Amino acid sequence: MTRARLARGSERSTAEAAAAADPSGIPALSSLVQMQGRDITRVERDLRSYLHRRGEFPQSHRLAIWRFLLRLPSNTEAFAELEAAGTHPSASDILARYPIKDGRLARRLVKVCSCLAHWQPVLGEVPYLPLLAFPFVAAFGPGQALPAFETVATFLMSWAGSWLELFPHAPLGTLAACEQALEQTDPELSAHLRRMHCPATRWAWPLLRSVLSEVLPRPHWGRLMDHLIARGRDAALLPAAAVAYVRS
Repeated sequence: MTRARLARGSERSTAEAAAAADPSGIPALSSLVQMQGRDITRVERDLRSYLHRRGEFPQSHRLAIWRFLLRLPSNTEAFAELEAAGTHPSASDILARYPIKDGRLARRLVKVCSCLAHWQPVLGEVPYLPLLAFPFVAAFGPGQALPAFETVATFLMSWAGSWLELFPHAPLGTLAACEQALEQTDPELSAHLRRMHCPATRWAWPLLRSVLSEVLPRPHWGRLMDHLIARGRDAALLPAAAVAYVRS
């Protein structure tokens, strides 16, 4: 990964200035993690500006940017303790429920879901946890179980915090917001779904609990996550994405 830093003192944004040395215009993770105070604020602003212009972060830098924007702690000691607890009973049948040809990916998914269930026992009862975790585990790749775990944990706290309030039922407040948004943006489609007796539990909830990963090609899903993560921890953005997909 390149060592280029975002340049300073230019009429262009720092992201654009860095692009002169590095076509991506994005600093390396080693640079990002050392930043503090104003540097963090400046780089966050420039990353959002870059995303607004380009539509997505460079794939080669995407995961480093996600880790930076999410402020992942990289708590290796805490993660090691969770790993040491072994496979959680709720994760023991993941491979039977979700056959995955890639054995290494399958083992990472079991590990991450086990650690999540050890971290928050209620997650061991959530049947859609593997669906939610899978795209993040796949994105981070081999040897990256820790950032995958921390990303899913952060996602659950930031974008899905209300989902467990009525568990084991679907998050009715979030789904009501989806229905309201659809009614406002596409009254004809909203009326059609009502006539077909198709509530948001059927059209929105499957999209949300898989973070749209089951319907979007991987490159498109990566772009969606770029925008969700860059826009901050706004729980309304994912439901908006589900509504936009249904309307597309």
